[in-house]
Amino acid sequence: MTPSIEKNKIPVVDPYTGRVLGRIKRTTPREVHRIIAELSKRRVFVDRKKMGGILHDVARNLQKNKKYLSELMAKETGKVIKDGIVEVERTCQTLLLNSKLKDRREEYVLDDSRFGRKRVRIERIPVGVVGAITPFNHPLNLVAHSVAPALMGGNSVILKPSEKGSISAIKFREIFIESGLPPQIFALVTGYGQEAGIAIASYEKVNAVVFIGGVKGGRDIARAAAGKRMVLELSGNDALIIRKDADVDKAVEIALEGRFSNVGQRCTSAKRILVHSSLHSEFVEKFSARIKHLKVGNPLDDDTDIGPLIDINAAMRVESIIKKIVKEGANVVVGGRRDGAFIYPTLFDNVSYKSIVFSEEIFGPVASVIEFDKDDEAVRISNATPYGLQAAILTEDYKKAVKIAGMLEVGGVVVGGPPSQRAEWMPFGGIKASGIGRMGVPYMYDELTVVKTVLLPEEVRR
Repeated sequence: MTPSIEKNKIPVVDPYTGRVLGRIKRTTPREVHRIIAELSKRRVFVDRKKMGGILHDVARNLQKNKKYLSELMAKETGKVIKDGIVEVERTCQTLLLNSKLKDRREEYVLDDSRFGRKRVRIERIPVGVVGAITPFNHPLNLVAHSVAPALMGGNSVILKPSEKGSISAIKFREIFIESGLPPQIFALVTGYGQEAGIAIASYEKVNAVVFIGGVKGGRDIARAAAGKRMVLELSGNDALIIRKDADVDKAVEIALEGRFSNVGQRCTSAKRILVHSSLHSEFVEKFSARIKHLKVGNPLDDDTDIGPLIDINAAMRVESIIKKIVKEGANVVVGGRRDGAFIYPTLFDNVSYKSIVFSEEIFGPVASVIEFDKDDEAVRISNATPYGLQAAILTEDYKKAVKIAGMLEVGGVVVGGPPSQRAEWMPFGGIKASGIGRMGVPYMYDELTVVKTVLLPEEVRR
């Protein structure tokens, strides 16, 4: 390969084998703008009823390709095969729920003293061109959450997936087109966020931007997209609060799922586990025992629990944070080591309130246990971070849980499960440094459409 061709391509590397799976185009800002200019001309229109049918077909065809797509994600991102299967199923659900937006109506009769009884019809119209910039950790479902509501709203979409998850996204778009979506309203470009992503966000012909990723990238996108509609779903540093009346065995299983699924590479992972002092010793003993039994290995093997991180650089960043936590005086109960792109499942105890654990999102399989004695202390610990995405509470006292939930500075609270527990229809998003706007099928639809109010005589019907 000649140097001139090489510099315009980005290799996609299997993080487990180190093998190059393929090369994607490094799209230039000029090329991005040309593609958006074509999208903005919008020569093809698809009504909501027909679009709903297309999304239904996409879900069906995705399901038919479940095994292939799960294996592709395992090779491209290191996502273990069982997590990949769950992702395909969740993506199908996201698409089917979006398809139901075709029946969404809002209309009521208003009785006003000035002009009498009128029928108020609330319509949703497109914003125009939506730019969607998505991450590697959920290369199908987060694309669906960004693209499907935009299409149902009558918009055109330009998608820029992570350069580390682009092959999965390219295949996903192919399934959209094979299912009947006109290609003229859904474009995909590959490349780096600081080039193609910023070009999308800053271009005048893009009317709304969806960005899912880290805080630094989100801030860059926000600056570039100033004045546009934006949904930013950014980092999290989620707390799992285990009160004194919680069932320890259940708490261990919830913490295990909440922190180590998807190799800890998810914004809603239970990164800080707050345990009441009366349960601390028992919890740490049982939790560490379960962590030791997690299988680390080939993400294509059905029984693998922990695969590699997205690449060796990501693993080295996590390793660096682990070393800092050790220097701060925390105890390594389990793990703490790196092997190539692998970080072995790690558990810290005796973590300081001033630790890097509070100030940074650890995007990998590292859990930290922090003791507390009273509920208000747990709230202070949970809130002592720049982030505010999700939190979770384990307790048998649901009145207390609701009270605590009201004091937590986050966008969502789960009672009786991990912070990552959510349905695709629910509103989802953060406060503080964790973003603005809300995902979730109907909420993203509202973010990517404009309200038009039509006032009619009462007798007018559809």
